[in-house]
Amino acid sequence: MKGTGKKDTGKRDISKKETDKGDISKKGTDKRDISKKETDKRDISKKETDKGDIVKKDMGKNDIGKRDMAVKAVTGDRKSGRGLDVKGKDGRGGRSRMGRKLGEWIETGRALRHVGDHFRTITHHKILVMKECFKLGLYRQGLLHDLSKYSPSEFWTGVKYYQGDRSPNAAEREQIGYSAAWLHHKGRNKHHFEYWIDFSNDRTKGLVGNKMPLRYVIEMVCDRIAACKVYRGESYDSSAAWEYYARTRPFITPVLHPQTQALLEKLLMMLRDEGEEKTFAYIRRLLKRGTY
Repeated sequence: MKGTGKKDTGKRDISKKETDKGDISKKGTDKRDISKKETDKRDISKKETDKGDIVKKDMGKNDIGKRDMAVKAVTGDRKSGRGLDVKGKDGRGGRSRMGRKLGEWIETGRALRHVGDHFRTITHHKILVMKECFKLGLYRQGLLHDLSKYSPSEFWTGVKYYQGDRSPNAAEREQIGYSAAWLHHKGRNKHHFEYWIDFSNDRTKGLVGNKMPLRYVIEMVCDRIAACKVYRGESYDSSAAWEYYARTRPFITPVLHPQTQALLEKLLMMLRDEGEEKTFAYIRRLLKRGTY
């Protein structure tokens, strides 16, 4: 009997240990379930965050798109130079008050930026011409060169049509069919051959180019060299002035005096082939002689 009781007690102890192992296993399973649920929650949260980011990006794109549409509406196509009409609340054509105000604000900001840009461009050009004229002994012309560009008639047109890589007069001409700033400029600066165009005494010839004084031909050469240096920048070389002249040659030949044209071409080709130093040495000898 005693032996039987001891065996029963041993069996109960084994059964209890197995039960305890089951409880431990169950607890481990419960922990894994809890861990899995927390992982699932984090995944759901991450997905919701990603969705939020996507929505936010889409909203940002919409805002940028609306802003771009508003800018285009009031400024129009820069290539054509025309603004686009925006319908107001009344449904009629024409810019709304808000559109006009936005357009004025944009144009004002652009104009303020171009004031500095244009001033630096024309001043840089003037300084280059002055240095070249000084090398040739043309001190007065170097100091007075292109002063009319700082007058309101020319300066504010230059700001409005500022390009950066070419003359704003070309942009004004494309916009309205002629350049008022250029007409003002050529009538006040004797280094432009256009200044010397007048009606011929021979009524059969009409408008003709008169022979330019030597010192103004030389200033014209300096002007062309400096303009190429400003607009070509680091890509400038001594052939640039001739290349520009060659493109316009067919159009200016009828109104350029033959002797003036011959000297201009000789100097520009010499500059192209022999460089600035030799060309300027020749010009100094020519100025001492005083005629051509």
